[in-house]
Amino acid sequence: MEEMVILLRKDAADLTKRQRQILTQVYPDRSITFHRTDPADYLEHDLSCQELRPVFVLLPLQRQIPSLAMERGVTHVAFGPNDELLELVELPPPIFKPFTPRD
Repeated sequence: MEEMVILLRKDAADLTKRQRQILTQVYPDRSITFHRTDPADYLEHDLSCQELRPVFVLLPLQRQIPSLAMERGVTHVAFGPNDELLELVELPPPIFKPFTPRD
């Protein structure tokens, strides 16, 4: 099975080897496809989430954007300072918790 991960303002090549390994371990029995998006605003981001239906959105740890997509249940995560995967809980201010994959 293949899972889509949206990279917000980041290319797959920007991920470190360790970050790629962490993302692969989250869904070990599935292949992951990365898709970069650079939305102009939260409405465009929400539209991308509706069209691409990602398993989650990988955010830059700094400058997360509020999103209608979060209200619709799309999971948003970021790598923390030590490459731990954190799920964005709410905005503003951003509150992260350890990420647990959903089936």
